Amino acid sequence: MAEARTEPPSAGAGGGAPAGAAGAGAPAQPAAQPAAAPQVNVALGMGRAMATWQLFTVAKGEYEQALKEAGEDPAARAAALERMHDKWAEKALDLCKRHGGIYNKAAQFVATLQAGAGDKVIPLQYINTLKVLTDKAPSQDIAAMAPLFEAEFGGRGKDEVFGSLQDVPLAAASLAQVHKGTTKAGQLVAVKLQYPQLRDQLASDFSVFHMLGSQIKPGGFDLTWVVRDFREALTMELDFTGEAANAVKFAKNFAHRDYVRVPAVVQELTTPRVLTMEFVGDMVRCDDPDALRAAGLDVAEVSQKLSDTFAEMLFCTGFVHGDPHAGNVYARRSASGAAEIVVLDHGLYHTMDEGVRKDLCAFVLACATRDSRKMRALGVRFAGPLHHYFPLILSPWFIFGGTLRAEDIQAAQEKRMPPGVKVDEIGKFLVNLHDSAGNILGVLHSMGYTRGILQAAGFPEKRRIKSLVKFAAMGLHGAGAGELPPAARLQVAVAQLYVELLAVLIFALSLVVKVVRLPYGPALLAALAGPALAWGALRLYAARDDVLAVLAPRALTAVL
Repeated sequence: MAEARTEPPSAGAGGGAPAGAAGAGAPAQPAAQPAAAPQVNVALGMGRAMATWQLFTVAKGEYEQALKEAGEDPAARAAALERMHDKWAEKALDLCKRHGGIYNKAAQFVATLQAGAGDKVIPLQYINTLKVLTDKAPSQDIAAMAPLFEAEFGGRGKDEVFGSLQDVPLAAASLAQVHKGTTKAGQLVAVKLQYPQLRDQLASDFSVFHMLGSQIKPGGFDLTWVVRDFREALTMELDFTGEAANAVKFAKNFAHRDYVRVPAVVQELTTPRVLTMEFVGDMVRCDDPDALRAAGLDVAEVSQKLSDTFAEMLFCTGFVHGDPHAGNVYARRSASGAAEIVVLDHGLYHTMDEGVRKDLCAFVLACATRDSRKMRALGVRFAGPLHHYFPLILSPWFIFGGTLRAEDIQAAQEKRMPPGVKVDEIGKFLVNLHDSAGNILGVLHSMGYTRGILQAAGFPEKRRIKSLVKFAAMGLHGAGAGELPPAARLQVAVAQLYVELLAVLIFALSLVVKVVRLPYGPALLAALAGPALAWGALRLYAARDDVLAVLAPRALTAVL
């Protein structure tokens, strides 16, 4: 089950900060006044929902009309879709900006959860247009925050609590905006302020979503738990003291990694709706390769450290950041010039129990080594009747170890349901992922976010899988921050050798497809077969150390 709390910079909307907890010895602040119960306004929630539905209906009609006018010509249809994407991505952005709150959350999800599929699933126009809401959502005037300060700090205004606070926010996201400031003692801080009207808006929106969700049951399957879980997670995210506790725990988990930085919480200036954290500047988004290079950062180094950080978090700690979109994960240069990964917004976390965490480690290793028996056994445990699709959620490369049929792949290419799959099975699949201890559905959501960032940075899928394999072995063998035991080192060597073989296979298959489409393609393919085999042999020779690491222990075992 998801363990949750809050959002945006040096606090989680686009600012900056380091690891640990700060603020000891400072004078205690007056206790925050208890927040009033949210006021539910069904008319407000219904009006916002109906405006969204109307936009969707009009957009759907225009898309259908544009394709009808384009006829069957592929080029004309592609051009028509491009025009529609350009138009409706902007309209979707306008609607999200106008509604804010949960609508901005949804836009963040769409903009960053590419999960390796890129614009094949989500048109590029929507990704590029909506990603502004990850850290540059509409903000509020600092004067509108006056009631918030008074309620949270015993009737005192911002000037009585802080040494200074900039009027213009550094960043703004779905739940809060972040301002740069100083404490009375002169410490540079980032201050995250929750939008004063947010609780009432969310209560109104969720009252309507729950009502509509109870009426809409695809295939007769009740999915109201989706609305309920979303509401519970956001409700906990509204308590910034929970975010502070999560940040301290995450920092402790990664104290052995000098390249991972976490904003240090200034406890005496943190309340349920105001989060004050140590400020760290010069941060660059990890999904922007050009900006990383301009800041003197090595894109490959940043991506590798990001991949390793989240793989270790997932497989070794089981305490998983639930909202690592591109507005919450940054890079910067340390004093030594090396890249640091700055992780912000610790409001939402998923906690896996030990059994589930180790099973997920074993499943990833089984996928990498194409152990179909173990993949099936563990896949059923996680995903139920649609277990053979579960590996593809982790990586499209894992298709080679599963039991997918040609017709399944063909259906995916044509964007239709695989033959024999029923709507109620999709429902059971989602429920299985959700109900497993630790909420694997939430964990996959987190993995999708980071995979989208890595894809945007051009990080090779082979290196991402190798990172997963390394930390899955560490997590399975309880290595933690220490050295891998011999058994784990062997397991990593075997799995990474299989990943190299997968890379060769995927390259060869992509080459075959391209050649076959050429004039005289089959004849050319026959001529290239010899050189291709030679190239594959050279790749294996380059990985000979890994091969020996795998075969030598097995040969020794056979002899003994």
